[in-house]
Amino acid sequence: MENENNYFQTIKPPVKGGVTIRNKKGFSGLYSEYKSEPTKLGLELWLILQENWKSLGRLAGQMLQYGYWEDYLNDGICLYCGKHDVGHCNSASGDLVVKMREGEIAPDPLALKHTHVPSTPMVSSENEEQDGLHLQWIYVIDPENSTLEVLKSVRKRGTCISMIRNRKYRQESYQYFPVGIFSLHDNMPDWDEVEQRGLDFAKFYHEKYQAHQTLKNLIL
Repeated sequence: MENENNYFQTIKPPVKGGVTIRNKKGFSGLYSEYKSEPTKLGLELWLILQENWKSLGRLAGQMLQYGYWEDYLNDGICLYCGKHDVGHCNSASGDLVVKMREGEIAPDPLALKHTHVPSTPMVSSENEEQDGLHLQWIYVIDPENSTLEVLKSVRKRGTCISMIRNRKYRQESYQYFPVGIFSLHDNMPDWDEVEQRGLDFAKFYHEKYQAHQTLKNLIL
């Protein structure tokens, strides 16, 4: 138990994001639970796209069979039990997580300490203000134009209405800011520069929001 507590005390909160496919209404796709930074997920995705740029439509279809980026990378194999196409592992005991992170292969083959949920697309947006609060970086693949767009979540004044499980909720307003659109026929982007640009945008809008709130409080 001591090792388990030490493990959870030392890990850093993940920067969550999504890998999505452009459609007529917006975009939809996979939730990346453990990483989303351009220097990590952006680079990883770009290399996959370069290997499949001649068949982006087929690649998009394969991706949309899953709800989580990690499941796509693992070909639908659950890392906890080693079974194929059983869905996404949505809960696991703490000791099981530690074993898996330490490199143990399929530590729970009988699925006694973890459960699965159906794997369906988890990220969907028709409104750029809808998901920005929850996901920090979004990658939008456009198979028709052979491009990859990078979006960064930034703070916006006011609130917006979001739909969660078919119910309306009012929440703080964030929006996705376009950091760049990159042709898959060009050289690989400088992911360090892309990431810094997105962080600069987020800082600028956050400071702008804070200044507005300060002025609003003074007036009131």
